[in-house]
Amino acid sequence: MSGYNTRQLGLFINGTNTLSFSLQTVDPWTTSGSGDNVFNIPTYISKIKIVANYGGFSSNFIVRIAGSLIVNELIGTGGGTTHFEGTYVTSGGQVQITNSSGVSWSFTEVR
Repeated sequence: MSGYNTRQLGLFINGTNTLSFSLQTVDPWTTSGSGDNVFNIPTYISKIKIVANYGGFSSNFIVRIAGSLIVNELIGTGGGTTHFEGTYVTSGGQVQITNSSGVSWSFTEVR
């Protein structure tokens, strides 16, 4: 199952043994940076939270995932909002952040 550590053990079943186990979660996938960038979201991720901040007067924040336009926002003090946040369904793939000079951003898997 995605989001859990993998561990394999042998087991002999004879009707008298008991197997106890626990699932250990893996921290959600995340990446962050600023400005234009290209990176990949793993294909097992089905939902992603995108956050962006820009304290200057005005900047675009444009995000494409697997070639599809996901975000096209103008942020900054000139537009009245310096913060952007949204959650999107995805099947992973290549992310392209363009026209986003000075914008700090993060992408975090939502489970």
